[in-house]
Amino acid sequence: MYDSINPEEALRFYKIASAVKDSLVGAGNIQTIQTLIAKEEARQKEVETAKAAYQNKFKAI
Repeated sequence: MYDSINPEEALRFYKIASAVKDSLVGAGNIQTIQTLIAKEEARQKEVETAKAAYQNKFKAI
């Protein structure tokens, strides 16, 4: 199957794949992903803090 691919065609598809990858994971997208990760980590920490406070509230009773 792969033996029948000519080198020029393979190079063309490689360049297309590289361009698509670069556009999906460009500098702006990496920064956006990092921001989303930081926000999610902060949200998870907030949830854990609220959960601990809720549990401590009932331990005091």
